[in-house]
Amino acid sequence: MRKNVIFIMGSGHSGSSLLEMILASHNKVFTLGELTQLHRQKNFNLYKVGVLLVNLFLNKRNVKLCSICEETCSFWNKVINVNFLSLALIRNRRGLNRLIPDIVRKFSQPYSYIFTKLPRRESILIDSSKSYNWISKQCEGKEFSKDLIHGYLIYIVRDGRAILNSVLRKYPDKPLEEFCKNWLKNVKNMNKYYNNFTTEKKMKVKYEELANNPHKIIKSICKWLKIEFNPKMISFWKYDHHPIEGNIGVRSLLWKRKKIRKEKLNRLREINKDYYDKQGFNIKLDLRWKKELPMEKLKVFERIAGSVNKEFEY
Repeated sequence: MRKNVIFIMGSGHSGSSLLEMILASHNKVFTLGELTQLHRQKNFNLYKVGVLLVNLFLNKRNVKLCSICEETCSFWNKVINVNFLSLALIRNRRGLNRLIPDIVRKFSQPYSYIFTKLPRRESILIDSSKSYNWISKQCEGKEFSKDLIHGYLIYIVRDGRAILNSVLRKYPDKPLEEFCKNWLKNVKNMNKYYNNFTTEKKMKVKYEELANNPHKIIKSICKWLKIEFNPKMISFWKYDHHPIEGNIGVRSLLWKRKKIRKEKLNRLREINKDYYDKQGFNIKLDLRWKKELPMEKLKVFERIAGSVNKEFEY
């Protein structure tokens, strides 16, 4: 059976969690979430690598990777050997710190390993890590370069003003100009990576179109992936998912459905007031930025990133 990995690329707060959850509600698709956050640390030293090796030997798996089930997760805590996977996917390695992980990666095939552990033997995995650097690194791996697994790219985009508003809502003290410059740099790099990706294996999706008409957009993606579209996929909260990280608003629908994580739902209300409570079990286009984002901050964004944002405007 042909094995495919869909890498979702995009800026934070661009709708990647919504997209992955809907797609992963198909019986042939399973989402890993943001696999780049597997070990929750950007830099590993020899001590940390040693701890992973010891845990691997002892088969110690006390983890809270799943953003839905956390410590009770039947997938990350029982099915997947997270220590092995962490060694194979450690990032930002330098000097001696990269020796053991690189040896493991040379002989390992992390995505192929995950495929063997999937509960329904799905043929499509989703990695919603979003980073073009991460995606590029994974596609250079042995399992992709030898066509053992085929990599596909979905680039999800959203009006940068909406992204800015989401970031400032969560981090009100975030330096405005710094964010705008970083967003601009990241988008330019993502555009370049997308343009150079294999044509028949890439697709661009606009968050606003997805939220406005999820049936139409998901149906077109399913056709591209050559899997049958099922309208029930849109109600993603009715299915079991085990993603690493992800948007808290999207995840809240699963928490409510399962009647869990009340403390995190309260945190969501602190940041977003009653927005998600009023939304209920529905997909709703979020245009709060049009009312919430002050004009002086809009002007700063327009000055720094407005020209590049033109193609994403809604």
